[in-house]
Amino acid sequence: MIWSPVGGGRLLRSDEPDVMRIRMLLTGMGSDGPGEAAMAFVARHPAQGVPIAGSGKRERVEGAIKAVNAVMDRQDWYAIVTQSSEMLEL
Repeated sequence: MIWSPVGGGRLLRSDEPDVMRIRMLLTGMGSDGPGEAAMAFVARHPAQGVPIAGSGKRERVEGAIKAVNAVMDRQDWYAIVTQSSEMLEL
């Protein structure tokens, strides 16, 4: 299980430059927003984890279901891996 694929909302609200770059990348991937793109990314991960939305709000749960069933192409998935890896380099 993958808890909090949007970092407890940090991915959606943070003004940190690294987080903003990831959010912009996810926003441009044709989903209904960066949160759903993050869920789709987690669902596509080779480890086959199950993303946990952490919300009881109907629209968020429906968005998570839509995202998990969405098809994310390999190029988009790899772009997220590359961008997030650059954030983690020290």
